[in-house]
Amino acid sequence: MALSSFVLGQGFSMQPSNRKNLIILFFTLVVVMLGFGMAMPVFPFLITRLGGSGDEFGALIAVYSVMQLIFAPVWGSVSDRIGRKPVLLIGMLGTALSLVLIGLATDLWMLFVARILSGLLASAMLPTTMAYIGDSTSEQDRGGGIGQLGAAAGLGVILGPGIGGWLAGDSLTLPFFLAAGLSLGSLVLIAFLLPESLAPEARHRESKVSLVDFGELWRALFSPVGILLVVAFVVSFGAINFQAIF
Repeated sequence: MALSSFVLGQGFSMQPSNRKNLIILFFTLVVVMLGFGMAMPVFPFLITRLGGSGDEFGALIAVYSVMQLIFAPVWGSVSDRIGRKPVLLIGMLGTALSLVLIGLATDLWMLFVARILSGLLASAMLPTTMAYIGDSTSEQDRGGGIGQLGAAAGLGVILGPGIGGWLAGDSLTLPFFLAAGLSLGSLVLIAFLLPESLAPEARHRESKVSLVDFGELWRALFSPVGILLVVAFVVSFGAINFQAIF
């Protein structure tokens, strides 16, 4: 089956230009999550080789998530000010750079620096790709487009651990260099083939850069979407714990 057919699925239609853009974004998210998935089976062995243990592994997962919590809203608001494409380029460059740093790490502190950098910059990818879909699709097609990007993230997580474990048989760092190369390839696609989706007149140049608003999150818990937030938290909490402990 052609990639475009797989991405768009049956009953989901859009303009050819938007279809091309969605395929690029689909590939981009597959690459981002592929790098995440490839790291999971390799990290315990890499940390052990560098003198660490389960405590350090848990801390590496936590520091990445903390950086995402802080900076994902920041990148979302930055993309409202300067456009989606520059932020996507920053996110992919940060993803590639952090993977190279992990592959070159010779001490535990280098792993922490790479994970902090990854959480800081790679957190730009998901909110900005979702915003891109919001800019470039009709209300009728928007849900389908966002759903396809969710499928891309899932595909990367499915394929990543198998590929990472297979490649690590020869070298613990090879999976990270391969993922970095794919990230650079995705960076080229974004730079030369993906157009900007947010018109200059639609940008909020005077708006402030947004941080996490915990008060707003608390109020949302008691709104109609509160149960969805609780479910999302429980699912994420269980998934991350499973990955760290397994």
